[in-house]
Amino acid sequence: MTSLLSLSLGRNELQQIPEDIRNLQHLTELILHSNKLRTIPIDISKLTNLERLLLRSNEFGEFPRELLNLTTVRVLELNYNRIPRIPPDIAKLTRLDSLGLSLNHLTFVPSEIATLPHLTSLGIAHNRLSFLPQEIVRIKHFAFSRNETLKHSFTRGVAYISQKAMVEFLHVQNDLYSEDHF
Repeated sequence: MTSLLSLSLGRNELQQIPEDIRNLQHLTELILHSNKLRTIPIDISKLTNLERLLLRSNEFGEFPRELLNLTTVRVLELNYNRIPRIPPDIAKLTRLDSLGLSLNHLTFVPSEIATLPHLTSLGIAHNRLSFLPQEIVRIKHFAFSRNETLKHSFTRGVAYISQKAMVEFLHVQNDLYSEDHF
């Protein structure tokens, strides 16, 4: 079983990640969605081939800092948790190309997120954001709908984002914004 590439343990009501997972050195995908995880073990960094980590619908109240040691991860999904902030050291995840943080409690997105050289998709919809760093416009697929406190700076933000050539897909869907903003 040490040659296992993908492991799905979603919907098992896990409160912690089983210790034996660290021995799966060839694992490239780990699916742990819809559990009751609140922490990540430090030795998750032993999964040196891990590229996809799906942790949506758990009980994380903070961004798990242990994830910052997973330098091979390309897809990180943390949607449907209670994460209030993304740490600036997110910049350590230099291979990350997709980051899902929608439906959390985000109040802050650090400008360092824009330094991730491969990041092309960022989902931060349904959060509590009141500000987006201008550097974020280099991301091609960007979803920030339903951040109700952004409504005051919405017009300026969409105008700025839409002028940048890097943005290919901008998802904004919210009844709070009317046509007279455009």
